[in-house]
Amino acid sequence: MVEGVCVQTHAVLRQAWAERMKPCLVLNKVDRLCLELQLSPHEAWHRLRRTVERVNSLAAALVSNEAFDKDLYDDVAVPGSSGEGSGSATSANDRTSTSTAAGSTAAAVSGSSDSLSTNEATRQALEDAWTFSPEKGNVVFASAYDGWAFSLSDFARMWSTRLPNAPAPRVLKEYLWGDFAYNRKSGKVRVGWWIFTSTLFSLSLFSFYCSLVL
Repeated sequence: MVEGVCVQTHAVLRQAWAERMKPCLVLNKVDRLCLELQLSPHEAWHRLRRTVERVNSLAAALVSNEAFDKDLYDDVAVPGSSGEGSGSATSANDRTSTSTAAGSTAAAVSGSSDSLSTNEATRQALEDAWTFSPEKGNVVFASAYDGWAFSLSDFARMWSTRLPNAPAPRVLKEYLWGDFAYNRKSGKVRVGWWIFTSTLFSLSLFSFYCSLVL
C-alpha cells in the first residue's frame, strides 16, 4: 500500500489472467499507512479506495484486450444482394436458388447474432469476475510483516453482534465500504460521511470503514 500499484502488480495480474485463476486482491502493508505515512483514518480509507480503483482499471484492460483478441466485437458480415436483372422473366431454378441463398444468409446472420450475444455474456461474466470489491469478498487487507489479514466479512460478523439494532452481516458489509456515515453518539447511519456547518467544514461524521475498521 505504501508503493501503490507498481510493475509487479501488473505482472501478477497478467500471470493470473494467463492461467485463468480466480483472482483475489490482497492489499498488503496496511499498517504502514498509519505507522509510516502517518495518514488519518479518513486519508487511509481514500488511499485504499483509489488503489482498488486502479487495480480494477488494469483488470478491465485485460478483459478488453482478451475480447478484442477473440474478435468478440467483429461486425456481422452480411452478404450483399446481387445486381438487378435485365427485366426478363426468372426461371423456376433461379427462384429456387435465390430462395436458398436468402435462407442461408438469414441463418448466417441469426447465427452470428447469437454468437455475439454469447460473447457479450462471456465478456460481462469475465468483467464481473475480475472486478475487485471488498463487498464481494475478493479483497483482503493485510500486513504480511505482522502476520494478520482480514476482509469486510470478518468485521461485519463481529459488529453485527455489538452494534445496537445492527443489520445482518451481509447488509452491514455493504455499509462498511460504501459512502455511509456512522454517528457514534446516536448510532444512526447516514448517506455520506460529511456535514457542513455554518462556519466551516467539519468531519463530525466518519465513514463506517473509518469508525469500525480503521
